[in-house]
Amino acid sequence: MKVSHVSSHWMSQSLRHRLSELQSQLNKASTEVSTGKYADAGLELGEQSSNLVSLTSKVDQLEAIAQTNKLASNRLGVVQQNLQLIDSVGSELFATIATANASGADPQLAVDAANIALQRTTDLLNTTYDGVYIFAGQNTSNPPIAQYEGGAAQTAFANAFATHFGFAQTAPAAENITAAAMTTFLTTVVEPMFTGAAWNTDWSTATDEGMISRISENQQVETSSSANEMGLRSQIMASVVSAEMFGSNLNKSALESVTQFSLDKLGTAAGQISTMQGRVGFVEQRISESSNQIQAQRDQFILQAGDLENVDPFEATTRAQFLLSQIEMSYSITSRINNLSLMRFIQ
Repeated sequence: MKVSHVSSHWMSQSLRHRLSELQSQLNKASTEVSTGKYADAGLELGEQSSNLVSLTSKVDQLEAIAQTNKLASNRLGVVQQNLQLIDSVGSELFATIATANASGADPQLAVDAANIALQRTTDLLNTTYDGVYIFAGQNTSNPPIAQYEGGAAQTAFANAFATHFGFAQTAPAAENITAAAMTTFLTTVVEPMFTGAAWNTDWSTATDEGMISRISENQQVETSSSANEMGLRSQIMASVVSAEMFGSNLNKSALESVTQFSLDKLGTAAGQISTMQGRVGFVEQRISESSNQIQAQRDQFILQAGDLENVDPFEATTRAQFLLSQIEMSYSITSRINNLSLMRFIQ
C-alpha cells in the first residue's frame, strides 16, 4: 500500500492562501454593504458598463447645471432686491422734491436728499455677489458706477454749465437764468451727458449685455443686469441735477424748471425700473422651471444607474457574514495545524 506524505507546513500555507482570498472577498462584500453598490461595477456589469458610465456622466452634467442655476438664481435675487431698493430711493427723492417745491421749503433740503439718493443708488449698483458686480453686465470684475463727488462726471457737469451760460452755477449771474433757458440747458446739454457716449466716459464701465448662463442643456439666459439701463441713468440724472441746481444761485422760476425736469426723470425711472424687475422675474421663473426639470431628469438617471450598479443589501450582508465566519474558521484550523508536532503525537 502506498502512503502519501502531507506535511503540516503545506497545509498551513494552503490555508493561509485561502485565508487571503477570503479576506479579499470580505473586503469587497463589506464595501458593497456600506455603499450599496458593486465594489467593481465594471467586472460585474461587463458590456453594460458603458451604460453606467453614460448615465453617471449625464448625472454629473445635470448636477453642474443645477449648481449654476442655484448661483444664478441667488444672484438675480440680489439684483431684484437692489432694484426694489433703488426704486424706493427714487420714490423718496421724488417725494422730498415735490414737497419742498409745494411748501417753498429751503432748497438745501432737496440738495441733501439728492446727494443721499445719488450715493445710495451708486452703492446699490456697485453691489457684488459671490465676487461678481451684479450690475456690471459682463465686465463683472469692476464696479460699474464711478463716484460722483470729485470725479469726472462732476467736473463735466460744472464745465458744461460754465460753457453753456458763460459763468459758474454759483455765480451771482446765475440768478438771471430764465426758466426757458434752464429747460434748454437740461434737455439739450445735461440729458445727452447721461444718454449718450459721455455716460460710458464719465460714469459707467458696465457693458449693456449681462452675464450669460446655461440653465439647461439647450437654454441660455442673462443672469445679471447692467447699470446702463435707461431707468437707472434717469434716476442718477435726476439726483445730480437736483444736487447741483438746487444748490446754485438760480431764481425761483428757473428752480421750477429744475423741479419739473427732476420729477419727470424720476417718474420715468420708476416705470423703467419696474420693467427691469419684470424681466428679472421672468428669468428667475425660467431658471426655477429648468431646475425642476433638471432635478426630475437627474433623479431618473440615478434610478437607472442604480438598477445597474446597486447590490441586493440582504444578499450582500449575508455574503459578508458568511465570509467572516469562514475566515474565523480558517484562523482556528490554521492555529491547530501550527500546533501539530510528532512529539505531541508520540506523547
